[in-house]
Amino acid sequence: MAKLEFSPEELKVLAETLERGVSDLEVEVSHTDSHDFKDVLKRRKAVMDRLLGKVQATVVPA
Repeated sequence: MAKLEFSPEELKVLAETLERGVSDLEVEVSHTDSHDFKDVLKRRKAVMDRLLGKVQATVVPA
């Protein structure tokens, strides 16, 4: 597995970006009529939620 290293500032920006992306996906899921596309969006959100959890576990509070 590849290991990535980020500065605290990079981790903060990454977490904020993922939080916004997750929020945007929640809105998009709620406004999507296509069941198939809604499933795609939900899977993408689940991946982003996992990524966000990993990033947040790495971020040291300031």
